[in-house]
Amino acid sequence: MRRETKRAHSVLMAPQRLQTLIDGIFAIAMTLLVFNLKVPQSPLSSGEFNRALFLLWPQFWTFGQSFLLLGIFWSASHRLSRLIEYTDATHLWIHIVWLMLVALVPFSTSLLGHFSYYLACALFFHSNMLAVGLLYYCIWRYVAKHGLLKSLSGAAIRRLDMRNLVFPAVALCALGVSFVSPLWSNLVYLLIPFVLSLVMSRVDEESS
Repeated sequence: MRRETKRAHSVLMAPQRLQTLIDGIFAIAMTLLVFNLKVPQSPLSSGEFNRALFLLWPQFWTFGQSFLLLGIFWSASHRLSRLIEYTDATHLWIHIVWLMLVALVPFSTSLLGHFSYYLACALFFHSNMLAVGLLYYCIWRYVAKHGLLKSLSGAAIRRLDMRNLVFPAVALCALGVSFVSPLWSNLVYLLIPFVLSLVMSRVDEESS
């Protein structure tokens, strides 16, 4: 009874309202990514235009990559919202800070797309992604530790715990690769599906 009373006083909003805010921020951030792509200035000859268009490939690459990475977090937040029973003040404000980092992604993407050869730009982008991944993991740990989740088995919690560590681990590897090759360091994110599959299979083996 005491726990229910405390929960009633802690509730700020339904998880669905928080998810509406998350959806809005992600929609804006993912849309802003396309504004980093600039049409070549005319007048240009056909050959000059083709060359100018080809030189845009770093921007196209970082646009597609960042769009998909943000899509991963948007999808993860939706899955988590279905598991959350209620939200409290701390949970809400961790999300606010997390969304601030998400809103920074279009800037860090633009920086990397235009100056992909510079170490500082690669470090800024990967640090942004690492911060997004780590804070999302903090959100997950908070809801798991403070009873905001609906009933979940220990195996399910363990599985989600390992799953949510994959992105920060990959982003940390990308940071390290930046010191070797800033230009190609963002290719490390292509490892996410393979690392995720490997980690999940290992967790399943341990649980069985």
